[in-house]
Amino acid sequence: MREPTTTLKQFLELRYRERRRCLKTIGVIYANSGHENFRYIKEAEISARSFRRYIPEAEYVMYTQAKGYSSGDFDHILETRFDFPEPLLATTHKNGQMVAKLNALADSRFDITLYLDSDTYALSDQTRSIIGLMDEFDIAVAHAPHRINNRLGDALPDLPASFPEFNCGLILFRNTPKVMDFIRSWRDVYVKYMITHAHDQGAFRRLIYAADIRVATLPPEFNYRGYDYNEAAVILHKREMLPRYIRDENGKQVVLRVKVINFMLKICRSRFRLKEIYWGGRACDGANAPVSPENPGQSCLCARD
Repeated sequence: MREPTTTLKQFLELRYRERRRCLKTIGVIYANSGHENFRYIKEAEISARSFRRYIPEAEYVMYTQAKGYSSGDFDHILETRFDFPEPLLATTHKNGQMVAKLNALADSRFDITLYLDSDTYALSDQTRSIIGLMDEFDIAVAHAPHRINNRLGDALPDLPASFPEFNCGLILFRNTPKVMDFIRSWRDVYVKYMITHAHDQGAFRRLIYAADIRVATLPPEFNYRGYDYNEAAVILHKREMLPRYIRDENGKQVVLRVKVINFMLKICRSRFRLKEIYWGGRACDGANAPVSPENPGQSCLCARD
């Protein structure tokens, strides 16, 4: 007797169950402290809202040391320490953000993790296409626009110039034993300052060059760091340029309004940009702007560059 054939409904149900087994959890991670009046956390909230528009199925996580912080923009808020080990005294990020970041990456339990700096902003639906890269690659990053190692005089001469450093403010990776071992090694090399570099990118470059890991190099528009307006930008990573790309609730760019604001700011700055400005009887040197008795806490415009 011939075996009964599978109906279309049974076939679709089988495919659905198989697809469910293959579904992967996605985590979008930020690591920011509450210093400077929560400046960077507030930036991250804006970033998270922009990425949730295109990757709604992901869970958004904030690692912070700010006690009592809460926000509807994140699905999870996890407390972490922002340590600053002694070997890192010669580097930037003295608030310990990079150490907290690398600890957060090593702590991730998601199948796919996307780490983002707070000043990133998703601009188009092409943003979610990077998730599909994890079907074929282990890590996805874009090249850094600057060669910091060369500037510091420590160019890692055993590495070819054709393999420059990556920008690690946007990094996507799969949770596999090989990748997680790499993440932990990256953290340890950075924390011990075994590679001379102002950021964590030097250690990343050294380790990824020798790692048995498949790296997808993102094009610049997927981690755009330029000062020129770029209509092709998919993900912006430059806080100074965010006003030129910001979108309204309908996802439309508010370019004209921003141009007017920038023009007015330029006029104001040109009027107040003097070597010394006396405001309320106190001199301003451009570094520590004074406040006026009438406007406590208001900074002088010459300090806002």
